[in-house]
Amino acid sequence: MTIWLKKILRWNHIPAFVVMATLFYLSSREGGDTPWLHPPMDKVIHWFAYFWLGMSFCICIRHARWMRSRIGYGLLVVAFVAAFGVSDEFHQGFVPGRQVSLGDWAADLAGGVTAVILFLATRAHRLTQKII
Repeated sequence: MTIWLKKILRWNHIPAFVVMATLFYLSSREGGDTPWLHPPMDKVIHWFAYFWLGMSFCICIRHARWMRSRIGYGLLVVAFVAAFGVSDEFHQGFVPGRQVSLGDWAADLAGGVTAVILFLATRAHRLTQKII
């Protein structure tokens, strides 16, 4: 296995790949008469899903990096969550019965920001030093 592939396929990246694949799959499904996808519950679901995406991105970053620049890497995680949220909303624009929503993206972003704040406030980045 080449060096760049080893860097990409570390076990701590698996949660992010799983969450992103799950979100892509769920946003690919056609919209229907599911009562839990109507406002305001859809915003709660978006927040919750992107909270876990933000947490999984936080886990991807090694402990030493968090110690160098917690704010910088926190902003990087938020940027990744925001970019994935934009791409997900764009993707939903092509799925029958689904629509692009700025409110959904705002809920995505709020979930990611909450994840970073909680990750840093609980000092979970120190726990990742022991795991990773």
